[in-house]
Amino acid sequence: MPSIETLLARFAQRRQVPLAYLLALIATAGAIAARAALQPILPGAVFITLYPAVLISAALGGLWAGLLSGAAGGLAAWYLFWPSATSTTAVLGQSPWVGVVAFTFICVLISIVMRWLRGAIRQLEAERSKASRLLQEAEQSQARAETALAEMNHRVKNSLLFAASLLRLQAGSTAEATRDALQQAAARVDTVARVHLHLTGLKEIEAVNFERYLRDFCNEIGGTWQSAGTALSWQIECDSFTVPTRQAVALGLIINELLTNIMKYAYPGEPRGTAIIKCQRTAEGTTTLRIVDRGVGLPAGFDPAKSKGLGMRIVAALCQQIGAELEIDRSGQNGAGFVITVPTG
Repeated sequence: MPSIETLLARFAQRRQVPLAYLLALIATAGAIAARAALQPILPGAVFITLYPAVLISAALGGLWAGLLSGAAGGLAAWYLFWPSATSTTAVLGQSPWVGVVAFTFICVLISIVMRWLRGAIRQLEAERSKASRLLQEAEQSQARAETALAEMNHRVKNSLLFAASLLRLQAGSTAEATRDALQQAAARVDTVARVHLHLTGLKEIEAVNFERYLRDFCNEIGGTWQSAGTALSWQIECDSFTVPTRQAVALGLIINELLTNIMKYAYPGEPRGTAIIKCQRTAEGTTTLRIVDRGVGLPAGFDPAKSKGLGMRIVAALCQQIGAELEIDRSGQNGAGFVITVPTG
């Protein structure tokens, strides 16, 4: 079944003049035949069946088709039914010419209104087609933009991984004193690349679900937390909530640095170690991230703000970047713990 839009488009379609006039004459002939059938019942109503014919003619063929139907039908009705109409109206005390004037006025009015209506529908159809074309162009532009963004993200990831590879190559040809530093720098660049790759794979742009992000992030970069001495596993307890993407990036890098420190220092001489990651969202909207281990613990009097280690300095800089507070978790008896409190937004 055709839709309303299709019917309106067909209604407003411009037709060739011969076809429009032919339709008008066919409709008029049908109206005259109907009027002849009603002659015994309505002898004085000369033009009563012609109004629908004029309406149909003007609707299908336009202004001139409606006027042609009115003129042809009026002349035929005048010739065939006028004598009986004259006698009937005389009995009723009315002038038969009143009906002629009314019929002429109504025919012209119907034709003009239908012409305006057809024009309005054509204009509406043109606007709809234009809007559809603009929407299609917008979708194509969005697809091109998404393709360009994906290509840019891919190149950024490759550039970061290439930089990490260069650092590792340089580490292989340097003295042992600087080798570890270059390898750690390569690992950090690699982590940044993985964070970037993970975030660009998400559908969210302004904010991400932190629980899903945290679990996927840990699974993604978990291989970098293995060393020849200790294999690190982790337990995650996280509420389901969203954080701005800017905070998610910083928190991911903070988690990587703290877990790297746990792997390096918390379990000396042990084959395996465990880290516990807890993240909660308070009623006020503050995010609390707690990372603890069950290892040897922190040195006495350790202050993260005064630490000279590069990892802790990176953590402090990232906390400052997102306005977070870094504290030591001293609630446990064994191991070390850090608490990062991130304000809303």
